[in-house]
Amino acid sequence: MNTSTSTTHHLNTLIAFRQEVYQKVFLQRQDALFNVLDALLSADTWSSFAYLSQSERFERQCPSLYDALQDGRGDTQALHQLLVRHLPQQEVGVPSCRRWLLRERTVWTP
Repeated sequence: MNTSTSTTHHLNTLIAFRQEVYQKVFLQRQDALFNVLDALLSADTWSSFAYLSQSERFERQCPSLYDALQDGRGDTQALHQLLVRHLPQQEVGVPSCRRWLLRERTVWTP
């Protein structure tokens, strides 16, 4: 596969994944929750919500982070289905996380 084609394909897949998270997983406070997600994924470490809210990826004021986590809603079933669809194909000799993810249905709530 051509490297530029592969890169374009991966970039388009990432864009589609992010759009689906925004549209189908986050049901309320989508913008703020998406900022929280970006801040979490881009931070090397973080020690508090206040620190996380200072991330360049979090484009809002600190209280928005708390509001997003308190008032935001997400569809865990939609998230689960999205993650399963985007799991990489299993390589020979590599344990499959697909089987584990399909079994694991624990819902974590803070």
